[in-house]
Amino acid sequence: MTPAFGLGSLLLILLGLYRLIRTRETTRSYLIIIWIVCLIPVLLINPDFTTVTFIPSILLLAAGLTSLISYWYRLFPLNPYARVAGLIPIAILVVALIASGLTRYVYGYHYSPTVAPLFSKDLALIPNDTKELVVSPSEAKFYKAVSAINKGFKVVDKPTGKTFVVTRAAADQFNSKKIIRIITDPHAENADRLYVYQNS
Repeated sequence: MTPAFGLGSLLLILLGLYRLIRTRETTRSYLIIIWIVCLIPVLLINPDFTTVTFIPSILLLAAGLTSLISYWYRLFPLNPYARVAGLIPIAILVVALIASGLTRYVYGYHYSPTVAPLFSKDLALIPNDTKELVVSPSEAKFYKAVSAINKGFKVVDKPTGKTFVVTRAAADQFNSKKIIRIITDPHAENADRLYVYQNS
């Protein structure tokens, strides 16, 4: 449930909405108001389509920023130094909004409930002393490509060493073997990712 805009952007959008209401006789205000009014039924019918409000929100954000700059210019109508000095904090505000927006986007994507389960940390969980790794047929191509680059372990069907590591998908065929360690990932839906078995 990450909001589309941060608190600073939301305040500027509200300022832009106030400015829009104050200057409702202009063409720009008419267009944006009609746009928002047309989008309200869409949002009431299907609330999942909140992304359709993105462009009007950006226009309101720009209107709020314009309102802020014009207000500063009205405070100092004849002093060019004060006008230029006022642009510095406004520029810092814009840079901060852009930086926070990018940060929220990156972290929002990284921790999205739909995206997070697709990340796999299984490669990092493989113990450093692994010599033999048993995988399922669907994982074989990937792990063979990794083992071709990383010479630390090799992918095998029938392990011969004293200990060997098995992925979760291939663990069913080794029910009779002794498990000496289960390697887990607390971020995965199925936490047991790798099994370390001992040959009898």
